Amino acid sequence: MAALAQPLVDSLCQLAFWHVESNTLKKSRDRIYEQEELSSEIKDDIHEMEGGVRLQQLFVLLMK
Repeated sequence: MAALAQPLVDSLCQLAFWHVESNTLKKSRDRIYEQEELSSEIKDDIHEMEGGVRLQQLFVLLMK
């Protein structure tokens, strides 16, 4: 009986391992997407600030 059950136990252990690995990979992928999204938002903020600085510089030039 134990000899018959061992392949089943091995298969279940392998399935559990792959399930954990899959979840770990999904979480890693989600974190990467979140970081990319934050990076994109930061880049957008920088562009907005640069645009604001340019407007200030233009205003100063016009006021001279």
